[in-house]
Amino acid sequence: RQCPLLPLEVKHLLETEKTFTNSSDVNVVVELYRSFFQSVCTTPKLVFRELDWRPCDVEQLSHVLPHFDLLVELDLSKNPLGAQGAERAAEMLKANSTLQKLNLDQNQICGFGQGAYTASG
Repeated sequence: RQCPLLPLEVKHLLETEKTFTNSSDVNVVVELYRSFFQSVCTTPKLVFRELDWRPCDVEQLSHVLPHFDLLVELDLSKNPLGAQGAERAAEMLKANSTLQKLNLDQNQICGFGQGAYTASG
């Protein structure tokens, strides 16, 4: 499964890569996604476990995560993120003041540690 996209990215994809029978449907779908995205942004926990995510997926998540103002827990466990993905996840923590727990368990992180990380260490 892909990382969530920002509404503007979805709009661009719908306008450039998808075909609709009625072109006005693009705006309808864009608004539906925007509404969905806004409601999802209020969740306190996101689970992206075992999705075969790579460092590039964590990079994409870093663009979306600032919209999740109430997020306190992020589970990225069982993905082959490696050290590069873990490093990117750690960078996201600097920009997020609400996140208290980051689960990086079983991510093929050599020398970076294992398990769940909390705001206190």
